[in-house]
Amino acid sequence: MILKKVKDEKIIPVLRIGDKYQLKSNASYNIIDKYYDFVPDMILQKNKFSLRIRKIEEKELITFKGPTKENEFGNPVRLEIEKPWLKVNFDNIIAELENSVPSIKPCFKKQHQQFIESDADKTFENYGLTNIQKRETFRQEIAVYVQDGISHRETKFAKLCIDDVEIFILDKNDFIYYYNIEVELDRKNLKDIAKYKPEDEKRYSYYLSEFKNKFLLEFYPDIREWKHSKFVTGKAIIELLKQNDNLKIKTIEYDNRTYLNQYGLIEIDKIIKEKKL
Repeated sequence: MILKKVKDEKIIPVLRIGDKYQLKSNASYNIIDKYYDFVPDMILQKNKFSLRIRKIEEKELITFKGPTKENEFGNPVRLEIEKPWLKVNFDNIIAELENSVPSIKPCFKKQHQQFIESDADKTFENYGLTNIQKRETFRQEIAVYVQDGISHRETKFAKLCIDDVEIFILDKNDFIYYYNIEVELDRKNLKDIAKYKPEDEKRYSYYLSEFKNKFLLEFYPDIREWKHSKFVTGKAIIELLKQNDNLKIKTIEYDNRTYLNQYGLIEIDKIIKEKKL
């Protein structure tokens, strides 16, 4: 989901959605994401894979993601490996990457491969990979509880993340902002619950779908469904800037920052579909 309008007020001014769902503020923190690929071939993107370094406060993680698919309950799932930035984890992810995308093996700079724990950019450069996208996010994480009719208790089953996203335009030293909202099952918490069984996934997946629909209705028309990832959205923003340096008619100035407005989002959605990003 994505916020269509930027307002000088809290995005989530309610604590309850319908009679069944309750929202409770959980945490807020900063995230810096950097994505890497082989330039100019973009082999990872072409095969629907991504390689990322994520820094959350002082913690640094390496993440490898595969193509998104739907599970039997209609929820999006994808291969995702996320580990602390350590040589053993880096080596394992590179091995997984080579197994998943065999065509990348010739792209690695074999003679310069060296892991540098203090410098992820330099490490990826040593392997022939280039930073293709950078974004910084201020995230508000909100726990979603459901009054579960089966267990007869209030259960924390999902996370709602409100992201104030800053996309860096690397070759222009410029920035564009937008708000993104994600809702997903909190599988870690659900699996910690006593008596939780795999078949319970169907019930909580239904709760998730119902909550999303009620949430969209609660904040209509300020929030719209957005099926594109933040990475793909960032690619489209950069592509749009290449075509048109003046995005003023599609942005709004808010709190000394340039945010995409609803018309800018329409252009972003259009370019994603046209170029099949």
